[in-house]
Amino acid sequence: MSDTDAYDASGVVDLVEGETTRYVGADVGSGAFVMYRFEVACAPTDAEISFRRAARARATEETNGATNGVDAAEILFVLRRGRVANPTVLGFDVEDAITYTMFPYEDAGNVDARGVETGAWYLQLIVVTGRLRSGFEITHTLFGSRAAKYAEFNGCELDDGTLSVSVRGANETRTFREPFVAEPDYGACGNDTHSCYLGEKHSGFPDQGRGAERMGVGPIDARAVVAMSIPVGFDSDFFLLAGDARKFLGDYERGWFTTDGLLNASLTSDPSRLLSQMTVNRTEMPFDHEACGTLLNAADLRGAVCVTSRGGCFFSQKTLNCQNAGAVMTVIIDTEFEPLAAVNWIGSHPPSSLRIPTVVMNLIDGNKLLTRMYDEPEVNIRADVYECRPKVKCQTCAPGLTSPETNCTTARCPGMDELFSYNCSARGECRFDSNQIEFSCACEDGYSGLGCETTDAIKSDTSRHHVNKGTERAVIGVVCGIFSAVVLLLVLVQIRRRRMRGGLPAHFLWKPDDDEPSNVTNRVVASTSAA
Repeated sequence: MSDTDAYDASGVVDLVEGETTRYVGADVGSGAFVMYRFEVACAPTDAEISFRRAARARATEETNGATNGVDAAEILFVLRRGRVANPTVLGFDVEDAITYTMFPYEDAGNVDARGVETGAWYLQLIVVTGRLRSGFEITHTLFGSRAAKYAEFNGCELDDGTLSVSVRGANETRTFREPFVAEPDYGACGNDTHSCYLGEKHSGFPDQGRGAERMGVGPIDARAVVAMSIPVGFDSDFFLLAGDARKFLGDYERGWFTTDGLLNASLTSDPSRLLSQMTVNRTEMPFDHEACGTLLNAADLRGAVCVTSRGGCFFSQKTLNCQNAGAVMTVIIDTEFEPLAAVNWIGSHPPSSLRIPTVVMNLIDGNKLLTRMYDEPEVNIRADVYECRPKVKCQTCAPGLTSPETNCTTARCPGMDELFSYNCSARGECRFDSNQIEFSCACEDGYSGLGCETTDAIKSDTSRHHVNKGTERAVIGVVCGIFSAVVLLLVLVQIRRRRMRGGLPAHFLWKPDDDEPSNVTNRVVASTSAA
């Protein structure tokens, strides 16, 4: 572990892969930022940056989802390839960067960048609100890319972190994957060792690892049980249909509204399968599947997957009620046809209170699950997050680096820029000696140095007075041509004059005779000189 000094706007802290860097400078106030740097030497590569607040800040008691005192800073993480001349508190251009917001109630977070390009990367931590206490820690790790498109390199069948939910009945198993299922964002939930997500990362956001150095709780494999709960705010008649997650407002016989306000909305299940009609002040034991009120079948939910429907309360309340009943996972079926309309809902409870995973399913697939549970004596649900861990980190080194076996750290060509787009300071050719296992630069004329970074002063002074031979020949040729053209023109003019006097045939090339007056030659010469 290394410690960094107090940061000023002109400094950048270099991160060492696999080592934790602790900030020991002054607290970082609202509107200020800290800058870090690291290099990616090979492709394809995934980068993971882990952040943890200072220990004394993490120990602060959370109240209603937010820290109550020591460190209540909201932080914006901005990750960008290449240096920015004048970074500001507004961060880099979002189009060119990976951004991630960490809320005050979260004590740790991850930024995951997949398939990053080679070169130098800069991480800017901007304090949006509050005050970030000194002592926070940063760690970065580089992996061989875990994306399925690089299967020939890493052997991944799916992208790392892909969520899968399998519904297993008596005769058939159906598997659903993102985007048809997802984990809602509960922040950095769980305790110091385990999150409330199935895998090490939150599966719903490729660039946001909400697990934040905690182990996942998956895979989960258990029987499915539909939650039966006392309705919250039971002030309108409603009925439930077997095989449909929605709550229909009104009377089944006289017409109804769905909770989204559609009169006599089309049904995805058989309307003849009326499960229960709930009438205000008449139904003795009303229930719904929203898991917002007291669970009437809590005993059946112990050790099971608690299947609920959207509506009535926060997602986190549903998860907490199922968790308190002893369920090992919560499945929330969306009640709108828009695909997974609310997976980004954070919730209303401290993340540390949530310990079991939660999965959201779309309405159509969720209704198929409910139909199977209604028709079959037992249905099991298995949920897990696919993990892919390549055996090697590097497949191909950036130009000017070698070799993949050593993660491209064996040798480096001198004079490389931060983006690894050129080497030898763009003033020469980089050559590799396989015997010495080293790079060297063959510099262009006028440059020298290990990386062709030096301008040769002698050659530079000489070059000011030296004309390239090719250029010299071209200039001489042009001058000679002009001179020949002028001479020819003067000759033709003289011939024309002679013709006008009637003295010469057209094909005769004139030259002065001995008896010609001497002033003729002088005239021609004088004309040439004038020209």
